[in-house]
Amino acid sequence: MMLIWQAWRVCSDCPTVPRCGLYITLGTGVGTSLILNGNLHKELSDCEGGHMSLNYNGKITTWEEIAAGRVLQRIFGELSSDTPLEVWEEVANRIKAGLQPLIAFTQPDVVVIGGSVGVFTSYFSDILSGLLAENLPAAISVPKIISAPNPEEIVLYGCYDNAISQLASN
Repeated sequence: MMLIWQAWRVCSDCPTVPRCGLYITLGTGVGTSLILNGNLHKELSDCEGGHMSLNYNGKITTWEEIAAGRVLQRIFGELSSDTPLEVWEEVANRIKAGLQPLIAFTQPDVVVIGGSVGVFTSYFSDILSGLLAENLPAAISVPKIISAPNPEEIVLYGCYDNAISQLASN
């Protein structure tokens, strides 16, 4: 998925493709993609990170039910540049609940966030990085967390990339 690579380059001026990137869409639901050496890992293209079960505040639920954009909007109202810091702290905590096990498992160099919530990544990325640093094992690095280019539209590009990959493999 070249947009992950493009987002990484814009953010870090890195001359090489990240070894591993994790793309998260936070919108109507929670979507995930794993990018290895600049390519969508097609064997995992049907994985649904948003459907993984989590124990959140003593209740078994899915990541999607605590961190999807529609859920955040229902709880906090419309997110915007005027959203108070304490809301961004709770948003980061809800994202961390599912992101932490994915990072521990995949150990990505970068996490790119798209979708309606991805528009506001700069408001919660430092908080999220801090929460991850507190909760990940010391041997696992906190990846760079950045917004996708055109975060509300990138899911369409991902669908396009996936369709092209499917056509090419047939």
